[in-house]
Order: sequence, then structure tokens, then C-alpha cells
Amino acid sequence: MKRYYLGLVLFSISPLIIFAQTKDDIKETVGVLCDCVNDYTDTSNPDSLSFDEDKMEECFKEKTGIDSLEFASMYYDSTLTEEENNEYFEKELMPVFVNEVVVQCPNLIQLMIQAASEEENENFNSAKSYYSEGVAQMENQNYKKALESFNEALALVDDKDAYNQRGLAKTYLGDYYSAINDFNIAIEMDTTFSNAFQNLGFVKMNIGDFRSAIPDFEKAIELDSANFTAYNNLGLSYTYLNEFDEASEYLQESLRINPNYLTAQKNLGYNYIQNGEFEKSVVEYKKALEIDSLDFISNYNLAFAYENMEIFDQAVNFYTDAFEIDSSKAEVLNRRGINYNNMEDYNSALSDFKKATVIDSTNTDYISNVGLMYQYLEQYELAKFYFDKAVSKSPEDLNLYYRRAISEYEAGNFKSALSDFSFVLNEEKTNAEVFDYRGRTKYALEDFEGAIDDFTSSLQLYPNDAQILKERGEAYLKINESGKACTDFKLVQELDPETDNIIELISANCAE
Repeated sequence: MKRYYLGLVLFSISPLIIFAQTKDDIKETVGVLCDCVNDYTDTSNPDSLSFDEDKMEECFKEKTGIDSLEFASMYYDSTLTEEENNEYFEKELMPVFVNEVVVQCPNLIQLMIQAASEEENENFNSAKSYYSEGVAQMENQNYKKALESFNEALALVDDKDAYNQRGLAKTYLGDYYSAINDFNIAIEMDTTFSNAFQNLGFVKMNIGDFRSAIPDFEKAIELDSANFTAYNNLGLSYTYLNEFDEASEYLQESLRINPNYLTAQKNLGYNYIQNGEFEKSVVEYKKALEIDSLDFISNYNLAFAYENMEIFDQAVNFYTDAFEIDSSKAEVLNRRGINYNNMEDYNSALSDFKKATVIDSTNTDYISNVGLMYQYLEQYELAKFYFDKAVSKSPEDLNLYYRRAISEYEAGNFKSALSDFSFVLNEEKTNAEVFDYRGRTKYALEDFEGAIDDFTSSLQLYPNDAQILKERGEAYLKINESGKACTDFKLVQELDPETDNIIELISANCAE
């Protein structure tokens, strides 16, 4: 038996009843239907009824004078609204009709039940197949195809697991609010569904609503005390809320349930990093590497912890391991370069920063770090070249102008340096270091009064800077203001008697 034909039979019942305004008319209409069913249905096997579709169609037309396909257009009374038609049919006519079918035509009822059962079974099997396909796609991280499969499954049956999985696929695709709706449907279908509560909390984490996610994780744990994923995400939520002790407690519980749960192990290390407990972070990330030595995040964050502990050689080692795992990450080279710089290995740092710019040529931090290394290596023209590139990409970054100006100053390009220092001071009028360098630049250009003004501006910010007091004193000497110069020199001697040449300057210029 083909199910679509039985659907046609059932759909055709309704328009026939339009012509049956009395119970007797309904009885007669049902009789027509039953005659056709009885005449053309094979009743030799009551457990598996079937009928000849073509003969059933001929029977309908012969007995009613109307082709069954025309019935749909005759369903409604044109004087009534659609809502009124539906209400009249459902409340007035259908109960009488169903009763008559039960009395006159049990074979039709059995066909209806059988068809419904077959359809339900077929839908269930198809939905199960789509669901399994979706789960496989989720494991392959092909979330778009997974979503399509779960959509197909849910078009056939309402299933809590399919809603839950579809919500998770939507979460990974960034469709967070639609995912929340799917998780809520799954929970409505089963209020004890721990994993749906856990995933509801997870999607809230993804939109940054960490406080709201916490009750969902707590509910997931209440329903399933072994839900280590919920414990992990509950802990991570507290990390993001800077409640580090609570975070540590729940992350450790997740690991107590599942000691090899890499995600929780890494998150515990991350929690300690965020709390500034770098020694503890090192311990946890080393445990993570025991679970998976090739995990990129564990190697990278372990290096970062060592960096913050100022154990730079160990940081270099683990940044190296991280880069071997994923050589597409320019930031790893950048951070390793920073650690080489901290070890005063400027050539190794320069090499890493250059490699980082090859991977990501748009990042001005990497470019400016190349310039900075050339500056430290006293190759000022090359330093200026890279600062020029950085400025062209980030013209709003005043620090790049400042760094370029230092390179120009050291290279003897004093006019260019003066222009850059002045540009920075037009925006930052309280930067003592820039006043210091502009004062030195003016001194080099023999603008001694201008140099004195800049040194004075710097000293207004930091009055006890012995080096700048000495340099201002030297500028005073250039304009024959030896009295003011000696005042500065003597103050320098009081503040820092180890300042270069201060004794000689006083001896030569400040005789009593």
C-alpha cells in the first residue's frame, strides 16, 4: 500500500462531507467510501491490508461523480471564513463521520492505523539515520553539514537529542540565540536532560553571559553529578568572572571525575595564569602535556607562564615546541622574540620578529619589533625603515613616531627626529621621555635655550631625575649661565653622586 494514496483518501473525506448536512447524508457518504474500501481491498491477510489504487480511484469517481483530486477545491463554504470552515468541520461534522466509519468500515480504520504506524516507523528510521549522520559531522567539526542533517531529522520527528545536537551545531556556527531556543526545547521535552542544561550554559558563555550560565551548569550537575564537562564550564565561567578560587574548585572536581580531561586541565592552568599564580600554572600545564604533549595551547601558555616568571630560557623552549606544533602562528614567534630580547639576544629576537612579519605582514607590532631590534643593534637606518613601514600601517600610534624619532636622532638625522618628537608632544604633553629626547635633539642642533625649555618641562614631571638635571646644566653652560648650571650639577651630586662626569663638571665650572 502506498501511503500517499491513503492520505488522498483521508483528505477526500472532508469535501464529501460538505454535501452531507444531516446525519443520514453522512451515513450515506461513509457508505460510499466503505463500499469502495470493501470492494477493492485485499482482506485475505487482516494483519497486512492493501488495496488496488487505480480501482479505488475509479470507484470514487463512479459513486460520487467527482474526481478525488477535485475534492480539495470544494472543501470550503465560500460564505465562511477559513477559520469558520475549520471550526464547523472539526466540531460538527468530523465527530459524526468518525463514529460512522467505526461502525460501518473497520477496514478503513485499520488501513489508517497501519499507514500511520508505517509512516511513524519510516520517519523514525530516517530521522535516526539523519541524526547519526549529523553526529558524525559534528565529530569531524563540519558543523554546517551537521546542522543540515539535524534539520532533516527534526523535520521528521521531534527528538530531544536532535534538538540538543542542533543547538550545539548552531553554537559552533555562532548562531547563539537560535541555539538557546533549541536547548530550551530539548529541556521542555525532558526536564532531566543534564547535557542540554550544560549546553545551554555553554552557549551563554559564548555570548559572554557568564553569570547567567552558572545556574545552567549547576542544574546539569544536580541532574548528573558525574557531568565533568559541566564542572569544567562552571569553573571556566568563574574564571571569566575573576572569581578564581571558585573556578579552581570546580575545575579540580572535573579532573577528579575524569583525570584525563585535557580541556579542564588546560583551563585550570589558565585560571592560575589569570590570577597571576604562574608557578601553579606551570604545574598544571605540565600535567596537560602529560595527557597530550602535542597540544598547542598547553605549550604556548606554559611558555607564557615561564615568561612572566622571568625564566626566559624555558619560555623560549616551550614557544619553540608550540611553533613546531603549529608553524602558522606568527604570535608564537613574536613572543619568543620578546624572550630573546629579554635575554639580550637581539639577533635571535630580530630573526623571530622578521619571520613573524612574513607570516603576518599586517601586524604593526611585529614590524615595529624588527625596527626596535635594529635600534638595539645600532643599525639605525634599518630601524627607521621598519618604523616607517609601521607608521604607514598605524599612523595613529604615537609610540611608533617616538621610536622612529629615536632612530633618527641616533643616526644624526636631527631635523627629522625633532619633527617626530614634536608631533608626539603635540598629543602627549606630559611624556617626560619625549621631552628628554627632544631636548637632546635641540642641543644637537645648537638650540640650547630650546633644549633647556624641554629639560625643564621634563623636570617639572620628574624633579629628581639626575641625568636630565646634568644635561640641563650642560645646556646652561652653552649660553654662559654657569650659575644655573652649577646649581643643577650640585643637585645632581646630592641625588646621584655616581652620575657620569658630574665631579669633573663641578670641578671645571663651579670653583668657589
